[in-house]
Amino acid sequence: MDVAPGRSVTLTAEATGTPPFTYQWYKNGASLAGATLVNYQIPAAAAADSGQYTVQVANAGGGTLSPAASIFVGTVPQITTHPVSQTIALNGSVSLSVVASGDPAPTYRW
Repeated sequence: MDVAPGRSVTLTAEATGTPPFTYQWYKNGASLAGATLVNYQIPAAAAADSGQYTVQVANAGGGTLSPAASIFVGTVPQITTHPVSQTIALNGSVSLSVVASGDPAPTYRW
């Protein structure tokens, strides 16, 4: 899932079987300290939160690991080169340009 920076993200596990269940969330295969609830929340996503998230759910009978959920946190586009003001003759033509950065690469619309 693509997430805008600063947005909240909540991942939720659903399990069937005999409770009680325990949960452990992982990012890129490494366990996340304190992430032991049915939900894992990222309150304000940043680029460092991009990755593959899984959860291991267990009960007295054993445990299973979920398929990975991908999170990509992009960067807000920034204009790095603004259009330049120009004076043209009546019925003349003009060419304007702008350059922006961001991840994923921004699209342009005039």
